[in-house]
Amino acid sequence: MTGGRVVMANGGASAGTAPAAATAAGGGGEASAVPAALPAREGASGDALRQYRLALALEARRFKRYPRLARERAWEGTVEVAVRLGSGPALASLEHSSGYGLLDDQGLEMVRQALAVTPVPEALRGREWRLVFPIQFSLEE
Repeated sequence: MTGGRVVMANGGASAGTAPAAATAAGGGGEASAVPAALPAREGASGDALRQYRLALALEARRFKRYPRLARERAWEGTVEVAVRLGSGPALASLEHSSGYGLLDDQGLEMVRQALAVTPVPEALRGREWRLVFPIQFSLEE
């Protein structure tokens, strides 16, 4: 894991479901969050994990902001944010830096806010799992 930043968020208090298929990629020059496909941990429902990953990515998209200073300086890059859940609250941490701290911080903030409003499905609670969300900041979108 790159960097030492860790953000804690509420793991969710009630079960929720997500649509079976949708895209989390955004346009308009803003960041997009598209979850990486990682296999479910032993004991975790693969369907529940896929649905939660999608719900979390869609929520993260709502919180995307391309930092003004980054736009002015034409900074672009991809931030990878890892999300881990186990027996405690979900944790978001920097998996791979974009090369710009401002973009990295925004990617972490997007996921942190999404974690706070996306309930963890009952099938995933108390189980160990990890997701990686690449968040692209591109001026051409």
